[in-house]
Order: sequence, then C-alpha cells, then structure tokens
Amino acid sequence: MARQLTYEQRIALINKWKNPPGASEQLRLERAERMVKQAVLRHEPFQGLDITVASKGSYPNNTNVRGDSDVDIMVKLNDPLPYGGTGGLVVWAAGQLRGAVDPAEAPPGGRGRAH
Repeated sequence: MARQLTYEQRIALINKWKNPPGASEQLRLERAERMVKQAVLRHEPFQGLDITVASKGSYPNNTNVRGDSDVDIMVKLNDPLPYGGTGGLVVWAAGQLRGAVDPAEAPPGGRGRAH
C-alpha cells in the first residue's frame, strides 16, 4: 500500500514543485528557445513571415516538475494572411513551390523576423 503523506508533507511537496526552474533548467530552456529561434531565422521558406518563437507550457508557468520536465517551444505565425490579406498565405506558399516570392510583395519590415 502506498504511504499516506501528512498535510504538512503535502504542502512541502507542493511548495517544492511550484518553484521556478533551477539555474541549470533555466539555461536548458533558454538554449532550446535560442536554438529554435535560430533555426526559424535560417529556414529560407520562413523569410518574410512574421513569426514569434517563445517558451510555453510548464516552465514559463512555473508548474514544471523539477528535473523531469520537457521544454515546450511555440513557433507562431503571427499574420496568417501576409502579402495583402485574403489568400496571402496561398501566394506565399505558391512562391515557395516556385522557388521564390517576389520581394515587392513582402510586408514592410517583415523579412525574417523571429521575436
């Protein structure tokens, strides 16, 4: 039979769990986010799209189980209809299939941004 924890033991365990990531875990999170951000910036088909890269899930919410959590990184397309509104993503995708999108169609300041 599993051992029953006292109220005080449960509170101590919860307090331990709810702490932010330790120094090494924080470095791991930052490294993962940086690696994904760099990969997005280097990935040529993403050039010209407004993309945000950020950590998600248990680490930024301080709900991770220390030493036993994965790192969740979000890659978000901020403007799903670039290049002038409706059908813009289709124009972008078609350009990728042809090999290039006309730079004149790119939104101002939108080339290769990863936040």
